Amino acid sequence: MAWQEDTQEGDAKAQLLAEALEKEGLDAGYWLPKVSQILGIKSREVLQHLEYEDYLKLACEVRHSWEKRALQKLLKITDKVPSINVQQIFEAEHPLPRPPKVTYLEDLIKTLQQMKEHIHAAADAPGSSASAVHEAKRKVTQTSSLTIYSLLQSLQERVQKDMELLVLLITTSTGYQVESSTFQHLHGHPEIQNMVKEMKAAHEEYVNLKEQDADRAEASLLLTGLTVTPESQELSPEQKRERLVFMENHMKGLWSPRVKNLLQKHSAVEDWERLEQNLHSLISGYLDDKWDQQRMQNIFRDLEDTFATPEPPSQSKSKSDRPQSKANEAIANQEFLQLLKRLGLESHYPRKMGMGDFHTIKKTSLQDRQPSKDTELPLYFLQKLLTMDYHL
Repeated sequence: MAWQEDTQEGDAKAQLLAEALEKEGLDAGYWLPKVSQILGIKSREVLQHLEYEDYLKLACEVRHSWEKRALQKLLKITDKVPSINVQQIFEAEHPLPRPPKVTYLEDLIKTLQQMKEHIHAAADAPGSSASAVHEAKRKVTQTSSLTIYSLLQSLQERVQKDMELLVLLITTSTGYQVESSTFQHLHGHPEIQNMVKEMKAAHEEYVNLKEQDADRAEASLLLTGLTVTPESQELSPEQKRERLVFMENHMKGLWSPRVKNLLQKHSAVEDWERLEQNLHSLISGYLDDKWDQQRMQNIFRDLEDTFATPEPPSQSKSKSDRPQSKANEAIANQEFLQLLKRLGLESHYPRKMGMGDFHTIKKTSLQDRQPSKDTELPLYFLQKLLTMDYHL
């Protein structure tokens, strides 16, 4: 019978397609229906005609990150992302309201808000099912990916490295992968809402600060990269290190001298808490180098007060003044000991310095940076003293 032959031929094609999937390590039981339903593929031969846009549709369905690489190999998608005509894809899909031309970040935010409303409407629609909501999330995630990619392309063409970095920091924190231009997981209402909130806040702060001071704006950009996470999660030191390397590679020496100096100090002594405090101070307009100078002046003033030459005792002082003089002396000694502890010199007093101490001074001098802690001031001062010409 003809229908039996057609059935047998269809089964044979499905078997060959399943074998192609299994060859790349993909579960045919899961992916065969996906490939058939999403792309309408019934045979292995069609795979050679698929394009990057088709891969994006499947990438939203992955359960593990390695499956994306397997799909790329199956569809022979190269690592280099081709130019995508966003408007043609939207016209072909028609799942959502057509977004405006994605050229500026404000356009992206507006589109993401539309995506959020679309998911909300799909969930609240009469007779809505889990599969309908899942399909809405799939299309929203795909549309968001294409819109973000389009904006990044526009920013690259205008060479707006700072704004491009801001978009990348917010989107990658919510799972966007630059290599594949897709999100790791399907996005629902909470994920879209969080991305919109973070992007609006970061953009408004950056633009306002840039109008006042480039240093403060760049500090805001850095702080965003080191702190932005979904649901206010904490980043580990290793994650912060990766974020900082990513930001420095992206800007490629475009930081202002003020921010560059701040990063150089951090590279000498890695202290994430202090770096974030310094960035907060810079954003608020409180310059750290002036603060360091003021701190050093306060310490030198304390030293002058502590080691001030005492006035010779007056012959007219009565014996009744002696207890008060001893009390003042005790207070001064206590303040002196506190100052030693503050400078980290309690282990050196009252003994003299030895050769080991001068080796420490020499080691400290090799670090081309300003002191960042009170305990670094004594050795920094002695190192400067050793470099002076004693004939002067």
